[in-house]
Formats: sequence, C-alpha cells, structure tokens
Amino acid sequence: MISALCITACIIIKLLEKESREFSFVITAGVCTLIMTLLISDLTEITDMISSLLKKIKIDSSLSEILFKSIGICFLTTIASDLCNDCGEGAMSSNVKMFGRITVLLLAMPLYSSVISLIDEMLG
Repeated sequence: MISALCITACIIIKLLEKESREFSFVITAGVCTLIMTLLISDLTEITDMISSLLKKIKIDSSLSEILFKSIGICFLTTIASDLCNDCGEGAMSSNVKMFGRITVLLLAMPLYSSVISLIDEMLG
C-alpha cells in the first residue's frame, strides 16, 4: 500500500513539477506525513517489544529512554534532511543532519560518563 502511494505521488509530482514546484513540495510533505502516521502503529509494537527485552535483561529505564529518543531524533532528522534536499536546499540539509548528530551526541552524554566511570572503577 505504501509503495503504491509513493509511486502514485511520484508520478503526480513529476507531472506537476514543471507547472508548480511549490505544489509538488506540498504533495511530498503530505505523503511523508501520511506514511509516518501509518507507521506509528507499527512503531508502538516495536517499542513495546524492545522495552520488554530491556526489562528482561534489567537495563535501567533511563538508558532505554535515551535509546528511544535517539531513534526518534534520527528518524525526524532524516525526514527533514530529505525534504530540504527535495527543495534544492543542500546546505540546509547538511545543517539538519549535523544538528541531529550533535543532538544525539548530547543526549547520550550520560551514557559516556557511565562508561568512563565504569572503566575508572575497573582500572582503579
């Protein structure tokens, strides 16, 4: 279903691209939003499964929170970057990617400090 939607949207976009570039972008953004809405139900199943696995191995819930936030940031960054590329804004796309990477890095700082503390305890 999603493949058919994307192929249909691409055909419509290519037909309208010469007439109205702005309308083509609106269709692209709309299709991306629709696909993400359809995928949200699948993502809840995946997050529930990952959560249950993390509970079985007794990992701190704050670590799983960091994991889920990082995954969300990666998805949103990729979508925003691709939309910028579709608009012909390569520089803006690169900045969005860099912002996403730095955000994930900052989000994971507690993990880095925990690993450094663990290594310090093992060596000291």
